[in-house]
Amino acid sequence: MFYATGKGIAMKYTKMHLFRKITALSLCILMLLMMGITSAQAEWKGTYLDAKNSVVRIYVSSGSSASLGSGFGIGVAGEAPEYFITNRHVVYNEDAGRIYDNVYLILEDDSIVNTYYYGPFSDAEIQAGEADASSKKDYYWIDTQILKKETFVRCEVLYPGRSSAEYPDIAILKAERPVTERIAVPLKSGWEVESGVKIFTMGYPSSADEQFRTDYTGKIEKVGDQYYLVYTANIAGSVSSMTVADGIISSTVNVTRLDNETVFQHTAQMNHGNSGGPLVTEDGYVVGINTYGFNNADNGVAEYKASVFIDYSMQVLDKLGIRYDKYDADAAMATPEPTAVPTARPAAASALSAPIVALIGFAVLLLLGGAAVLVVLLVKRKTASRYVLVGLGGTFMGRTIPIKKQLRIGRSSSNDLVFPPNTEGVSSMHCCIDVGKEGLTLTDCGSTYGTFLNQQMLLPHHPVPLNPGDVFYLANGGISFCVQEA
Repeated sequence: MFYATGKGIAMKYTKMHLFRKITALSLCILMLLMMGITSAQAEWKGTYLDAKNSVVRIYVSSGSSASLGSGFGIGVAGEAPEYFITNRHVVYNEDAGRIYDNVYLILEDDSIVNTYYYGPFSDAEIQAGEADASSKKDYYWIDTQILKKETFVRCEVLYPGRSSAEYPDIAILKAERPVTERIAVPLKSGWEVESGVKIFTMGYPSSADEQFRTDYTGKIEKVGDQYYLVYTANIAGSVSSMTVADGIISSTVNVTRLDNETVFQHTAQMNHGNSGGPLVTEDGYVVGINTYGFNNADNGVAEYKASVFIDYSMQVLDKLGIRYDKYDADAAMATPEPTAVPTARPAAASALSAPIVALIGFAVLLLLGGAAVLVVLLVKRKTASRYVLVGLGGTFMGRTIPIKKQLRIGRSSSNDLVFPPNTEGVSSMHCCIDVGKEGLTLTDCGSTYGTFLNQQMLLPHHPVPLNPGDVFYLANGGISFCVQEA
């Protein structure tokens, strides 16, 4: 899958211009090598342990209704974030049919204390002294008390809106201030991750609060003819109290009951309260949002865990114009880690030969740098796309997408340009653009609502010429594209 993040720029070189560029770039490369600086230092070099510092506890409330979830910061990786990602169902009050009135980040432990009833117990159990936490009873939340309001950061929900679809289950928050207590973490497309890869879930499961941060108050309350023990639970909110669990990606699936939402099925443990937390790779990139637990048995244990693809959030962030760092496959391949070390200490050069060695090294580096840049530029010119697709309306409005040999468009994850599952009017495999010797052709792939080129509806499975400047749209004029030469 391809997600464009900006407009492409085509550059034409004369031979002399190319030579000058090579010379200048060679000198830059040489200077960087001499100074011990590489572009890799600008790339994310963290691990999942660093990604822990991006995770926050989320507290929401409206009237007497309150809930907890998890989230994580995005922006310039390693810097204080202002924007956060979580699940829609964390911030959306389904009973009221709207976003919760109050949405906060909790940054420290013991900022909130919840009061629970544990039970029920009969009068006979109370009298016999059999009422204790070892019994197989249930917790019932009855009250929340805020202890340290200064550790809260209020947030505005930028997405979803009041009428947003239930899926994909994502939400974008903006904090009232840069959260210096946390760092932003970079994102990585889910399509860059294969089955069998090790991953980590991070967040604040409520069961951990109930099991490890709960104390008996010594009080017993009677409700009707039954009795309850009164417990309090201090809510975790610090990075050190966050839960991390490891597992592997089992598969990538589109869940039919969730409006064909694309998720990772994995083996890392999750529970209530983990919702909205990040699914992180070993090298510290977020590839999913921890969201669902499925089970066949009626025992409350999630047999299958699923995390929503982070790509949905990346699409929304692009539409909102929010800056975030993401994985760059080309940069990662261009800056490999050393794989070997010298087996013997090299002999020291004499003082007399040092200047000569330095001059030779300078010349070699200059030539190698120039040759490398020349090869890269020639390869890029040879393999670069001659055409680009510019979004005029809809999901990809303002985006520029290179057209290589073929560009398949639709809702299915097998396409090259993938629309969100709930996009009205767009079929799973809607249309495709092919590049041939004579130029471009556009083909409708049997879509339900049709493909229109210059206001004319195409016959299914009949390729037609597509020229630079042509405009076509899917289903209606709201989802439109223009073809341009690169």
